[in-house]
Amino acid sequence: MQPQNNWDKRDAIILLKATCCWLCLMAILSGCARSAKSPNTASNAVFHTPTALVMRKDSDVVTASFHAWAMGTWETNSFGSGLRFAKEGAARTRALALEKLFSKRRSMSEAELREFRRLLAEQIRATSDDPYVVAASIRTLAGLLDYLKTRGLASQTDIAADGELLVTYMSNDALDLQVRGAAIRAVGDLGITTGRKTIEDMLSDAANANTPEIARNGCLALVKLVNEESLTPILGVFGKTSDSSVFGTAAFSLGQINKAAAMSALVENARRFPDSESCDAALVNMDTVVLETLNHPDNPVVINAIQATEHLWKDGQREKYVPALQGLLANNSLA
Repeated sequence: MQPQNNWDKRDAIILLKATCCWLCLMAILSGCARSAKSPNTASNAVFHTPTALVMRKDSDVVTASFHAWAMGTWETNSFGSGLRFAKEGAARTRALALEKLFSKRRSMSEAELREFRRLLAEQIRATSDDPYVVAASIRTLAGLLDYLKTRGLASQTDIAADGELLVTYMSNDALDLQVRGAAIRAVGDLGITTGRKTIEDMLSDAANANTPEIARNGCLALVKLVNEESLTPILGVFGKTSDSSVFGTAAFSLGQINKAAAMSALVENARRFPDSESCDAALVNMDTVVLETLNHPDNPVVINAIQATEHLWKDGQREKYVPALQGLLANNSLA
């Protein structure tokens, strides 16, 4: 009888556990059912309304169709679809559509190129639109105009019309900084010389030294417009800024100027931002200026040129500057 009693106890325990599990399961299912019916649940209020479902489906369709266009082969209707994506939808999608269209400029007919230019000209003037789209349109237009010029489809006079509009954008405080920055850069890329004075004034204003949209694009634009004549304003930004990105762009611009004064400034400020290698990256390409300075011991920045050799790490550079340093050591007239 004892074995039978043991089995009875085990059966009772198993039955009790099963009953408890069943009751817990029913409680959970009941709670889920109440949540599904409740209009006060935020997640259900979003996903169970017909309007929300339609919006999600429309968004999925747009995303899918845009992805298919962007990743697909360029065909007869691709240009028209691209224009539609560039005009409608989210700002990010529109900007990506502009990038895709620009990347296919060599596949476009002359009529399509002109239509693309008209679209961009309209969008840069729609300053009430999303700033991200307006800025992307400005950048794309600058690239397209340069391409059209190489194809003989646009003259400098044609380009000046859009360029002068961008000059007015540069100092317009009512516009978003994205738009102003893109306009500044485009003025430099397009060679709109009437914008020089405005850019110089903005770079000379200490208040802009830590505003990347103004300072960075201003340095790049000015060095393209006037090269070595941009030295003074860029040196001002380089010395005043506490923004590492602005500092890096100013250092790059000084490297483009490629003069002894620019080299000297880079050496003297090389350690201002310990994590930045921008000065090193500029100096390594200034070996001609460094060597020329080393070969003229009376140059007031010859000590900076000596220090600059530390940054000349490319193959063949050491073989050039070591003899120059040896010549300085052998010159007994030097201090």
